[in-house]
Amino acid sequence: MSDSNKDKSISEKDIIQFLIDNSSEGHKVSGREIYAAMYKLKYDTDMVSDLSDSTVYNVYRTLDKLVEKAEKSENSIFYYGLKLYAEPCPNVPKSKERDIRRYYVEGPLSETQIKILRDAIAVYSFADPKVTKDIIYGLNQLTPEYNQELYDPRKVSAIKYNGTYYENIEEISKALSTTKYIRELTESDKEAIREDNDRSYEKPINTVRFKYCEYNSKKELVVKHPKFSCDKNDPDVREVNPVKLMWTNGYYYLVTYSFNPKKGPVYINYRVDRMIEVKCTEHKAQLPEEKFNEITYKNKNPVMYSDLSKHSVSMICDRSLINNVIDTFGFDVLINDIDASHVQVDIMNTSLSGVKMWALEYGWGCEILSPPSLRQEMKEAAEKLLQTYDREPTQL
Repeated sequence: MSDSNKDKSISEKDIIQFLIDNSSEGHKVSGREIYAAMYKLKYDTDMVSDLSDSTVYNVYRTLDKLVEKAEKSENSIFYYGLKLYAEPCPNVPKSKERDIRRYYVEGPLSETQIKILRDAIAVYSFADPKVTKDIIYGLNQLTPEYNQELYDPRKVSAIKYNGTYYENIEEISKALSTTKYIRELTESDKEAIREDNDRSYEKPINTVRFKYCEYNSKKELVVKHPKFSCDKNDPDVREVNPVKLMWTNGYYYLVTYSFNPKKGPVYINYRVDRMIEVKCTEHKAQLPEEKFNEITYKNKNPVMYSDLSKHSVSMICDRSLINNVIDTFGFDVLINDIDASHVQVDIMNTSLSGVKMWALEYGWGCEILSPPSLRQEMKEAAEKLLQTYDREPTQL
């Protein structure tokens, strides 16, 4: 091999790709390891001991340029969405520093964050197996090869898809996205943006039109007729003000907003997998004045039923249900000891339908104290349940 071939320069892209495949914060690589890998890539040989000093210099010079570029940007994202880090080597002679220095790259998400997303998508799939596999493949590209995970389409979640789940999310996301108008901003515009009190420079959130469905006894999605239609030519169409796409209880929900003159702000939830013919309109959506907090909303709507009003609920629970109470209603609930076996639970501003469903599930261990209307509903449900099981089994 001629000296000119040995001195062939190494590109930044080659080094970055090697670091993507082989490094992380917990698995740093040395300059010498990078050089050996680059030599093998260029010349298909592991014999690196006879390399000329100038060839080594070319690789390290490229590494130094990358480090300098990263340091100038304070290790912010600088190359294909990645951050480059070079671990210093204290108490090492200058001549050996480049060999011993450790390098690694990091993406916008950590390996642990990517793993959480990967695992959640695999278990709570919101698309068909092929799309799910493609998403997980994309997440894998953000992690080193040694930490990538294969996806088995046979393990896809058992949700029955209507064939448009992924497309629904794309269309709703279009309506929820805001885009700045393309025009020159004046100084007053910029000041308004800084003060955050002028949204005239943005494209507003748009309404969404769709048909909502439910399952019949044959496990087929059929259109559920709305009480009020927005289209006299197609009475099954709904048009809503979208607020947030929320993932909860294993499903994606679209939270929508309207204002009732008597009851005030009203939020209604729709399961995205039960929506069909979803379209982003050109109509400006009406939005709530208060900032929407999905965590608070989820705690107040544990089963995502849409109630027009919220209530405070008090109940006595078996002490063994404390974990379930917190898992369902969050940490804002008030829990007070009654005796060694029971606690009193107070939930503020919550959905009565959601509490009712929860209480029916754990009826053996809880008693609704207030409001009286919910206590009466629980009594009637218990009486019906007793009547059902207090007779001979129904003959099919």
